[in-house]
Amino acid sequence: MKSRLYFITGSSGVGKTPLVTILKSLLPDSFSVHDLDEKLKEVDRTKPNWLYDWRNYTTRYFIDLAIENTKQNKSTVVCGIIWPHEVKSVPNIELAPPVNFIFLDVEQEELKKRFFARRWSNESKIADLKKDTGMTPDEYIQKNIIEVDKLKKECIENGAKIINTTHLSSENVASKIKELIYAQI
Repeated sequence: MKSRLYFITGSSGVGKTPLVTILKSLLPDSFSVHDLDEKLKEVDRTKPNWLYDWRNYTTRYFIDLAIENTKQNKSTVVCGIIWPHEVKSVPNIELAPPVNFIFLDVEQEELKKRFFARRWSNESKIADLKKDTGMTPDEYIQKNIIEVDKLKKECIENGAKIINTTHLSSENVASKIKELIYAQI
């Protein structure tokens, strides 16, 4: 089996994080599965451009990991909000195994339900959103829709496979990802 690098991306709230544990159990040991946000604890949030710096550092980190995994004949799977242009800009990307994007899509109304069920289930959490972003939930959702449309378009331009998660459980989404991965082996 030839090593590959898979980036599973999509909107915040689409269900990427639960996939990590499920994919670890579904895929054999020849796959190294990660959550992009596992590197978030290493960020210094006092810097003005911390998110930009973290995204660049983390993207480089996982490209380097994929290069190392290739030496052990392992493929690498990373779940998180990852943009193709950021991957392409990594200086040593030409050393990486073939890169594949999988975009997790969801209908807007379902995404809104998921946000309110998980992230904004009480007034305290809504207040935290306002404090962290300066936005109300509706403003955040509108901004997210615009950004995710750009991400989806960029992913499609880079050959991403699309999985609509609207009516699927995390287990079903993980099974579809496994099918996509195995179709390329």
